[in-house]
Amino acid sequence: MVSTLFDDKSTSIFSGVIITDYSVRNNAKYDTGLVSIGYNGVTPLQGYSALSSVMATAKPTFTASAEYTPTAGPPSCPTDIWNLSVLPPKPHTPLCDCLMKTLRCIANETAVAGFGGTNFDNVTYTLCDHDVNANCTGIYTDGQRGDYGAFSMCNVTVKYSWVADLYYKRTGECSLNNTAELRGEGATPSGDCAFLMQQVGERGEKTLTAFLQSTPTSAGTLPNTDASTGGSHLSIGAKAGIAIGVFVFVVLALLATLFVLNRKKKARKKDPPLPEHDQPDLPEFVPPTREMLEHEQRQSGPPEHESLAQLSQRT
Repeated sequence: MVSTLFDDKSTSIFSGVIITDYSVRNNAKYDTGLVSIGYNGVTPLQGYSALSSVMATAKPTFTASAEYTPTAGPPSCPTDIWNLSVLPPKPHTPLCDCLMKTLRCIANETAVAGFGGTNFDNVTYTLCDHDVNANCTGIYTDGQRGDYGAFSMCNVTVKYSWVADLYYKRTGECSLNNTAELRGEGATPSGDCAFLMQQVGERGEKTLTAFLQSTPTSAGTLPNTDASTGGSHLSIGAKAGIAIGVFVFVVLALLATLFVLNRKKKARKKDPPLPEHDQPDLPEFVPPTREMLEHEQRQSGPPEHESLAQLSQRT
């Protein structure tokens, strides 16, 4: 059989023969080795004789290294595959947190913790109806083409939860061999979560371009209100906007007050007030009596137009 593999007709089909074992393995079903090793030493088997007889007929030619001239150069590096302009998206935990809050059928963390890369791909391939790109775009990745779903950078729990929730909405099945579990209705995105989810699209087919600096305030509920006060929660952006508005208003009020005070101060320096003079105290007016008037007339003498006769009559 060995000679048949090495004849002229077989070499056009077979590229060679591989000898897998030099010695027979322990508990081997077949004697596949070339020799058998025991307490008494090494015993050649039939394969050893057959292979050695073929190798004896080989007449290889040799070339000294100093006389060898390579006929081919190293291959050039590929350009179409490796020079990609689109890199994987930056993981953004707030987006993954918001996604989890919207799901009803979520992964069993203990069950999916042991998922390896191949196992996860096989399971999601089945849940996505054998087409991850079309039916589960949010977790689809293709490094050669630079295609990355918006949720592809989330951890395995988030990604499997999203796929399981899609499968649940399509079939009504959530157990999935105890790898997922059903909980209450998912929250409707609002506030910061709505800001993130609207960017990536319902299927995660778009790219996230605007990020949050901290954990989102809420994913949103129906509606998201405080049970104790009944007031709506404000997002970080709304609170920041209110704080900035109040600060600007206070600054403008202080500047306006300082401007008015400065104008008044300049007006006082330009037109100083007139000094106040003390008014003399006047005596109280007392009307003259008849006796006082007659006495004054006697002192001043008779009027010039009166005659002596009239004066005598008056006296």
